[in-house]
Amino acid sequence: MATLAEPAVLAAAKDALYPDLAERDDRYAVTETQFTVDSWGGWSIPDGVRERLRPFNAIRLHSGEPDLLGDGLPAGEVLDAAAASAPVVAVEAKGRSKTGSADVARGIEQAHSRLSEVNLGYVAVPADSITETTRSLARELNVGVVGVESADTAAVLEPPRVTGAGEFSTGVEAVRFRARTHRLSDGSFPVNHPKNYLGYALALAAEADTEATYEKYVIRLTEDGRRGAILLGLVDCRGRERLSHLGGEVVRFARSRHGSVEAALSTFDEWTGKSTRFTTLAPRWAQLARSVTM
Repeated sequence: MATLAEPAVLAAAKDALYPDLAERDDRYAVTETQFTVDSWGGWSIPDGVRERLRPFNAIRLHSGEPDLLGDGLPAGEVLDAAAASAPVVAVEAKGRSKTGSADVARGIEQAHSRLSEVNLGYVAVPADSITETTRSLARELNVGVVGVESADTAAVLEPPRVTGAGEFSTGVEAVRFRARTHRLSDGSFPVNHPKNYLGYALALAAEADTEATYEKYVIRLTEDGRRGAILLGLVDCRGRERLSHLGGEVVRFARSRHGSVEAALSTFDEWTGKSTRFTTLAPRWAQLARSVTM
């Protein structure tokens, strides 16, 4: 069935393992960018499935590229769960091929290969592809098995045991960083000029309405500027939106440099559409943007 192609299997497994991502700021899961395509094996991926797989980002581990990487204890039974307060989780998905079968054994082997870098490994496959032999192999290799009945229904059939991964790779640490700071990203910054993110902090600090101020002086893409400002840590979006300490430093710099937030925004407005490199156009602001990024 086309509905159990690999993207649909992965979406169902993600929902089963992390059913409450929207309500939890101590859980995070990111899907590998290969799933951003419009079709998979001739099957057009529905927008709803792609939305469930978000956010996307390139996942690079020493052992390869897992389909999904998560931070935080997943739902369902986990053996020795107390051994890791915030385990890192790798998931490999295998969907039905054109012949109607799923390569479950291959998925188990791939998930097992991640265990030197993560705490838990899962394989997600159509439930009717799972045999006693593959379940036995999964238990032997300490890989959890998620059986997917449909694009909306999945359950953990074999629980994995928490392993003590050694030094985490750069890719894993990047995901853990995002989870700790609750910075959810679609894999890239939505607009391409640093002033657009610094400008959102200024608009938030201005006396007038934030959205109207941002659209007047910066760009007419307020939500994109807001998301980038959150990613950079300039804005704290938990509860009432407010400037972070870092965002407050940007505002302080603007006032010391231009006299007021409004005057700084007027200067930002003058920069709109300029092709001059930011380091040449406004070297002090470019230096600040670099420091914020670091």
